[in-house]
Amino acid sequence: YPLYFNANDSLDYLAGTYTQLTNRYFSVKVDTTLAPETISVWAGSAKGIIRYIFTHYDNTLIKQDTAIQCYFNLSDTLFPTEYLLPGNFVVGIGINQIDTTGYIWAACRPGGGDSGQKYAVAYSTNYGTTWTTVIEVPAWDFAFNGDTTFVAFGDYGIPSYGYGLAILVRDDSGAYSNINIIRDVTMVDTSGFTIRKYFNSPFYCVDYYAGQIWAGGSDGTIRSTDGGQAWDIFRSQIDSTNHYAYPSPFSPYTTERSGTTIHYMLENSANVTIKIFDFNIDLVKTVIDNQNRAGGREYDIDIWDGKNDAGDYVANGVYFYNIKLSTGQSWWGKVAVVK
Repeated sequence: YPLYFNANDSLDYLAGTYTQLTNRYFSVKVDTTLAPETISVWAGSAKGIIRYIFTHYDNTLIKQDTAIQCYFNLSDTLFPTEYLLPGNFVVGIGINQIDTTGYIWAACRPGGGDSGQKYAVAYSTNYGTTWTTVIEVPAWDFAFNGDTTFVAFGDYGIPSYGYGLAILVRDDSGAYSNINIIRDVTMVDTSGFTIRKYFNSPFYCVDYYAGQIWAGGSDGTIRSTDGGQAWDIFRSQIDSTNHYAYPSPFSPYTTERSGTTIHYMLENSANVTIKIFDFNIDLVKTVIDNQNRAGGREYDIDIWDGKNDAGDYVANGVYFYNIKLSTGQSWWGKVAVVK
């Protein structure tokens, strides 16, 4: 790895170095695992990770003592390829200390440099000298609870890797061999009724605090208080007693749920029928027919996929949904399709 021995030789903003991929940063973390003697700043770039090392961190007039670049470099034959940083485009960095060992985590993607790079999550326990790849996914963010690492991942541009929240547990040997991936999340009430779902879509961020796992993505925010066995789902809304379709407008090709969700809340239990009509109030599709729903609950589980009853995608335009209850109530709303 190239080593910059003094501040003047580091990657400063200069005409000749600004265009370097190592000056395009996407993640940064302050590392205090060696404090107070040394504080490191890990910065993920489009060509590897730069570790800025400070021994006079509190003196802002003094730059870093040195900077080290960690990157996928096939010319580095000191270690086998599997011990290199797996990808040079580093969009997320996490730092965790277990006992006296500091773990530096990196969310890697193929970036500038040699071929053979991967979408992968890796960690280093020797401050970037070698890296251990744990799981090959396009990750974004990390959170930690002792021996457990939480990884938010997923990218619509590369769906073959899937989407989810990975829970990695360190075993007695020090390896992260226990991997649990959360994908679809279903929220049920105390009676067992399904009231909300987080459909299979990317997670972009994750945090852990006071025994609770929080993760956010393109279909809402989820929380678990029991280590990932059961989940609550949170979504912003103007009025929880209202009914509406979201998103609107929507494209059946690109939305997270491949459609629009019909949200509603019932005061009393009833059988529910939801139908979609065009601008002429001609029936387009029956979304659900006479389904039992419990009262006093919000529902975000009924989705119109933008198709008619024949299975064909509808044309662009404004459509109307009708929520009809067996109690006699009938609610109307509109939704726009833009493909």
